[in-house]
Amino acid sequence: MTSTLYSNGFVHSSADPFAEALLVDDGTVVWLGTDDSAETVLDQVDEVVDLDGAIITPAFVDAHIDLLATGMAMSRTSPDQTLDDTERLSLCRRALRYAASHGVAAVHDMASPVHDTCTRLQELVEATATPGSDLPLVVGFWGQLCEDAAAAADLRAQAPSVRGVWAAVDGPFSSHTAWLHEPYADQPTCGEPLVTAEQVAAHVAAATNAGLQASLWAVGDAAVDEVLLGVRQAADLLGASPVVGARHRVEHLGLADEEALSQMASLGLTASVQPSCEAAWGYVAAVLVGERADRLYPLADLARAGVPTGFGSASPLAPIDPWIGVRSAFTHHQSAQRVSARAAFRSATRGGWRLSGADWTGAGELRVGAPAHLAIWRADELVVQSADGRLSAWSADARAGTPMLPSLAPNATPPVCLRTVRSGITLYDTFE
Repeated sequence: MTSTLYSNGFVHSSADPFAEALLVDDGTVVWLGTDDSAETVLDQVDEVVDLDGAIITPAFVDAHIDLLATGMAMSRTSPDQTLDDTERLSLCRRALRYAASHGVAAVHDMASPVHDTCTRLQELVEATATPGSDLPLVVGFWGQLCEDAAAAADLRAQAPSVRGVWAAVDGPFSSHTAWLHEPYADQPTCGEPLVTAEQVAAHVAAATNAGLQASLWAVGDAAVDEVLLGVRQAADLLGASPVVGARHRVEHLGLADEEALSQMASLGLTASVQPSCEAAWGYVAAVLVGERADRLYPLADLARAGVPTGFGSASPLAPIDPWIGVRSAFTHHQSAQRVSARAAFRSATRGGWRLSGADWTGAGELRVGAPAHLAIWRADELVVQSADGRLSAWSADARAGTPMLPSLAPNATPPVCLRTVRSGITLYDTFE
């Protein structure tokens, strides 16, 4: 594997927020610093890439995507068409290559038995396990409610490389099937649960015992509370330590109060959320829930509660474009739930690795010793942006320590991906 020096640009790194150059060797970041000091490492370099003012950031992780459905949508394959696993894998690879062109180095694939097989999921997870696949890493989740240990053990036997197993607790706001404590503002209905707390408890217990991560999809506040009740029951059955240590996750989290989020933190639960959906439908959901709208997609509340959070696209329901999610979190329809650009970006990068249990490697950060998962972007403007939308010029004071990001202002030109790298292997490239 060759060593590559990137210079004459900007590096988004908390370890050295004023770095202009970065050296990758054997898939790892081995040096970063100023252009002037880059001369000291030139004798170690096989390739020099002139960034010409571009910015290097950690690569994105899409923490919630249906790869096969995305590939089918991209190729306009009918949902009614019968596919074999070879065709499914081809469609998934197409979606992965597209994700790589948008700075994504890893995805969490929420595979559905409606049109997929766990055999296909296992094959793709195996095929992308090493960077030499030239594709983003796939962390696999299979859609199945495991109501006993035998079901989880059977899944583990069929797909030993799959990370977790997901089950939906309710539906979306748009169809009034998200389960709420109080009726919708426009209809005298609260929605209904798809599973009970007892089923959640069995699912979590079975996953814990099988070494799987349980993923519960909960949109409404009643559904979130039902998840919490079920997880507590699983902790009573198995003991708190193994359940908390498994770092099970809640997906979507359309509506939840601060008490629920505090309980999530105490139970070791993590959150996979999709701010791009808030961007697309947040104003509609606000109409449907009325005065509860200030708790919709509670990103700031999640941060205050200390719940580890990762961002996903929910593709094909929303585009694979992580900057849309980052911008949406920064410009949330509900001002009380906005987070800073830096916090949003960390959830879209390091957050995904953390949810999959890989953050101990340093993944999601650009610092010496961390795996070289990175993306290079051409951006018109680099700024420091606060949660209230104010922009700050780059500070020359080293004590500031806040690395810049492309502007997320509504009228800003979106960043353009120039290269995506996973562990030093280039997945997508526009450099000659």
